[in-house]
Amino acid sequence: YALHQGGETTEYGDVKTFTTRKEGGGSSGSTPTRPTPTVPEEVKTPPAGEVGYLNIPEDLLALGSGNVILFTDPLGGTDILGLGIVEGQRMKYISRGAGNYKIIYNARPFDDIDGHWAKDDIDFSSARLLYHGVTPNLFAPESAMTRGMFVAVIGRMYGVDAGKYTDSRFTDVEQELYYAPFIQWAAEEGIVFGVSASSFEPERPVTRQEMAAIMQRFMDYLEINLTNTSDIFADDEQISDWARENVYMMRGTGIMNGRSDNKFVPHANSTRAEVAVVFKRLIEHIVNKGQ
Repeated sequence: YALHQGGETTEYGDVKTFTTRKEGGGSSGSTPTRPTPTVPEEVKTPPAGEVGYLNIPEDLLALGSGNVILFTDPLGGTDILGLGIVEGQRMKYISRGAGNYKIIYNARPFDDIDGHWAKDDIDFSSARLLYHGVTPNLFAPESAMTRGMFVAVIGRMYGVDAGKYTDSRFTDVEQELYYAPFIQWAAEEGIVFGVSASSFEPERPVTRQEMAAIMQRFMDYLEINLTNTSDIFADDEQISDWARENVYMMRGTGIMNGRSDNKFVPHANSTRAEVAVVFKRLIEHIVNKGQ
């Protein structure tokens, strides 16, 4: 069986049960005992792509979604695992294979999210370095998320190597801006199409129906099974025809819901808080499905 302690995964062999005999022979009244397992020198972890578990240290248990797993590869390189979630008193994660896994607290100390309805989701996203504040101390949860910023979050979650994408098919995406390589990657992979063949409008806020469409294409890219639903929003007629399937796929899979009064509000701008919620749900969906 496997025991996960102190940020590492230690695997024990079979543990046998022994029978202790009383003097004079016979097994009557014998007491089963379990010897202390021998811990092998080599620390083993689940193969890459499989699910693993780590017990959360007691001093971190109360800190919730800000807990993440710091991964150190065999060459000493470190990275925060995006695909790791809190499950009770342990963390469940998708393994990257051989290396060291340690739980740390990494949420950003933003001054404007205490008491906010999405604080837990914002802690989750910021701890995984999916996106940052508008300043070191402010997250601006109700501010609109731009199209460029949204695609950058997707790229960071996927672990895109920004250095590999130095071209741009969109004339309004300047190469020196932080989101440029992520937009180019997403365009090459069919996750985004732009508003025209040459324009992306990266500084325009992403609407809720645009977010649903991009999220479905990203999940299709990850080969994640999606679920449609016949549970129609009260403002269904306001959803654009090209986005209707995307919206209901996201609702059926549990990634996006409506706002108040069972309304999706498809043309409203997506807020930074809403995007944090969406990515937390997506990561939970991936990890719980073991993908």
